Amino acid sequence: MNITQNIGIRICGTGSSVPTRTVTNDDMATIVETSDEWISTRTGISERHFADQETNLSLGTEAAEKAIAMAGIPREEIGVVICATITPDNIVPSQACLLQKSLGLTEQIFAFDICAACTGFLYAMHTARSLLCTMPEKKYALVVASELLSRVTNFADRNTCVLFGDGAGAAIFRSVGNSEVSMRVSVIMNITNIVGNAFCIFVLRMGVAGVAVPTLVSRVLGAVIILKLTTRHDNVARVTWDGVKHLQPQMAKNILYIGIPSALENSLFQLGRVLVVSMISLFGTVHISANAVANNLDGMGCIVGQAIGLAMITVVGRCVGAQQLDQASYFTKKLLLWDYIAQGATNALILIFLNPLLSVYTLSDETRHLAWLLVMIHAGSAIFLWPAGFVLPNALRAANDVRFTMLTSILSMGIWRLAFSYILCVQMGMGAVGVWIAMVVDWVCRVTCFVVRFVSGAWKKKCVAK
Repeated sequence: MNITQNIGIRICGTGSSVPTRTVTNDDMATIVETSDEWISTRTGISERHFADQETNLSLGTEAAEKAIAMAGIPREEIGVVICATITPDNIVPSQACLLQKSLGLTEQIFAFDICAACTGFLYAMHTARSLLCTMPEKKYALVVASELLSRVTNFADRNTCVLFGDGAGAAIFRSVGNSEVSMRVSVIMNITNIVGNAFCIFVLRMGVAGVAVPTLVSRVLGAVIILKLTTRHDNVARVTWDGVKHLQPQMAKNILYIGIPSALENSLFQLGRVLVVSMISLFGTVHISANAVANNLDGMGCIVGQAIGLAMITVVGRCVGAQQLDQASYFTKKLLLWDYIAQGATNALILIFLNPLLSVYTLSDETRHLAWLLVMIHAGSAIFLWPAGFVLPNALRAANDVRFTMLTSILSMGIWRLAFSYILCVQMGMGAVGVWIAMVVDWVCRVTCFVVRFVSGAWKKKCVAK
């Protein structure tokens, strides 16, 4: 288990197969000058299996079938088949291709052999790891090591012939990391926050507290769900009390190196939001209510982006862990493009159906007009700025560039989101509108810094394995 954890994959199922015929040490003594005592004391081997009617394919297929059954996965989700062997049934097609056909697997998978003798399975496992970590669309890999060494063994050499036999072993691997879980938790948190805001503000009449309490509840709920998932017995990254007590100093250092800047950044960001809401509260219930409604609707437009942002951390983190920086850059661009498309469509729909959405709330004409204006500012700007401002930095964080993202976020928040909000909102009397304009300026600053950082490649210097 330690091996798989370190290389970023886990074993989901295993299987084995051996020929029917068993050959004991005494049987070997009839073939070559040796004895049971000579073999067992030097090798620990008492018997091996030799094939009669069995083939490399039949043994490999049986072992693979057992591994698939133990893993309990659909065959169509296997994206890679690697066969480690030096005794294939044919030179062409490869043993892996024969296995692919024998198992009834789809043709749209990677299937190839590795010829590395005794280290074949280890090389095959490492290759599977590289493919799974850098190609998330390949969910599972099947690795089979199968040999019919009795066909090539020199039975005149008593020092080596007693070591070898025939058989096959198979394992199903999958990459560690599940972006779907993060996405689902994010969706649950945002729905809880949106519904809670509406209920607390318009039903319970809690005012500013009606915004803060649901936010707190949603985050506590998300933390509870994540903690519960990490304690499951089938989780490869399972958190246990014993593991916490015996945390390795270097591991703790690496965690804190990333965790402290991220925690500080998020804490100050939330503090900034509180200060901003306090500025808005100076202008009365109209501005408070409009701000809350706009936050709810704008939260809907950001759900997809937040989910893709979490997926960005998982996918890019895998690539960085595998030291595949070109792949990290590729998937960053790909996910960022998907986010622009998804968020562009979502926010466009919000703008198109804004009036019907506002009708869900019981608002005065003044509050309705202000909420409409705030949503127009947010949704219109989010189409162009939000992905690069809030999803792209997750790729930098996954690449260990956490100090840059922290400093950028804190300075931008302090200068633009707070200081500029105070000028526009309080000093110039623009209220909530001034705060939201300052927010857009904050976004522009973030986008500029993060895009320049990514394009320059400076983040790659932080991707050194520790």
